[in-house]
Amino acid sequence: MIADTPTELHRFAEQLGLKRSWFQGPPRHSIPHYDLTPGMRAKAVRVGAEEVDRFAFVEKVRTQRDKTHSPTP
Repeated sequence: MIADTPTELHRFAEQLGLKRSWFQGPPRHSIPHYDLTPGMRAKAVRVGAEEVDRFAFVEKVRTQRDKTHSPTP
């Protein structure tokens, strides 16, 4: 599971009952995320998560990276 911001990701994970220790992020993982079991994925969708295909997933990750690595004026 990914989100637009780390705050949003952790808030949603908490709402699902996920432990913060299950978070996977830098430096070991380039994409901040939580892995979900099929049952937890279904629960996430029921409470508002948006399922996306792999192409939309890649686009969301690119958008996040662009925001993170864009130079500040």
